[in-house]
Amino acid sequence: MVLECCVEREQMQRIDLPAGAVFGYLTVIKEARTDSPRRMYACRCSCGAKVNVRVDHLRGGHTRTCGRCNLIEYKGKRKTLKAWADSIGVGESTLRMRLKRMSMQEAMAMGKPR
Repeated sequence: MVLECCVEREQMQRIDLPAGAVFGYLTVIKEARTDSPRRMYACRCSCGAKVNVRVDHLRGGHTRTCGRCNLIEYKGKRKTLKAWADSIGVGESTLRMRLKRMSMQEAMAMGKPR
């Protein structure tokens, strides 16, 4: 049984990602050279930040942004959490707490607390 597992692993093909491939808000630039034993790709986020991401995280959908832009999409627009909170007149922490309990649509509909 163990031998079969090793045979399957040897037959696995290396999958290369072409430059320009898009995963969420990340666009692949090239394969990155790092000290990590995992394969990494250099990507550019739509916010402009450059980040190295594991290939399995890109392909599996685990990583979709750089993690620094904090952009939230709602009704086709992408803004930071602070910008969304300002647009409805609440604090960033208030909106963050609401989003833990409800959808973005419900949180935005609540508006400013009374």
